[in-house]
Amino acid sequence: MQSGQGDAGGGAYGTLMSTIGDGILAFYQDLRNQGLLNSTLMIEFSEFGRRISENGSQGTDHGAGGLMMAIGGAVRGGIYGSAADLNPRSDNATLENGGGDVTYETDFRSVYAEVLDGWLGADSTAILGGNFREGAPAII
Repeated sequence: MQSGQGDAGGGAYGTLMSTIGDGILAFYQDLRNQGLLNSTLMIEFSEFGRRISENGSQGTDHGAGGLMMAIGGAVRGGIYGSAADLNPRSDNATLENGGGDVTYETDFRSVYAEVLDGWLGADSTAILGGNFREGAPAII
């Protein structure tokens, strides 16, 4: 799927997310209809998170914490992790960088390790250059 857009400033974010959501739904339904859902795993992950506050272009700048989604017949559905407290007080452990960023909770490499070991039958330690299995959500 291709959007042809870079950063989605100027209020285009909602349209972009709708397009992505529609594409993922169509893919999921097609896999289900063809009986391929149980042999497919799709991971969606951005290489960067987003800051909490809107910038001057009606978008958000790159930030620390982000999200990851997984779909497929073997995925154990649900929400893993916890919602950040967006109150910018100084003792709020879920925020960093002066309250502008959500602190990440799950290292993306632990999810990769779960997929490599549990789905692909590979050795995640050799591929990722270290053991990132600890803290991996049991998504499959």
